[in-house]
Amino acid sequence: MNYRIETKEAFRIIGISAELHQEVEQNFMVVPQMWQEAAVNGTIQKLASMMDAPPLGLLGVSACNDKEQWKYFIAVSSTKNSREWEEYTVPASTWAIFPGSGTNRSIQELEQRIITEWLPTSGYEYADAPDVEVYLHADPENAQYEVWIPVRKSSRNGGNIEETFGLFMETVDPCFRDFVRQIHNGLIEQGCNCETKTAKSGFMQYRISWARVRRDLPGRKRR
Repeated sequence: MNYRIETKEAFRIIGISAELHQEVEQNFMVVPQMWQEAAVNGTIQKLASMMDAPPLGLLGVSACNDKEQWKYFIAVSSTKNSREWEEYTVPASTWAIFPGSGTNRSIQELEQRIITEWLPTSGYEYADAPDVEVYLHADPENAQYEVWIPVRKSSRNGGNIEETFGLFMETVDPCFRDFVRQIHNGLIEQGCNCETKTAKSGFMQYRISWARVRRDLPGRKRR
């Protein structure tokens, strides 16, 4: 998957928000309706005129933590003052940033792949910051966007699992590599941690354990 890792300072956003439910299915109704109303009543156009700071683009921000009511924001990054809008500060964090394009369904699919395919083998885990969608070109049928996932180095391991899996694959007979890769990808999709290590004997070991990934939070699937 195409991505980059960037560390960014905190930034202030202004916009509108709606409370999110911890029952994720309920949010499948709340967030789409919120976007639809914002497009019809002129909110998006008004927000665009207030944007004056990076990240430049229309933002969808899922603020979900244990200290505050979960909220979803439609917002822009701005230094301007206005009583019309709600304010929120996105904290400084390291982000895994994934570019994409297409429809609202395509951004759902990208977010799903990030959680089920990339994150378990990346050597990273979720950090305590919101998920951010940056819409660079907010055409519903041909959007240009970025998905920002807050990350930190995984406490379980200090390396990139995908790199060590590549070393493991070099030890596999070429006739069986496609088969082994399919099994590996299937395990990752089911939420397993697949770890490769070099044993004292010098042989590569492939270990499997079940990982409970934060795939059930409302910010992971939106529209």
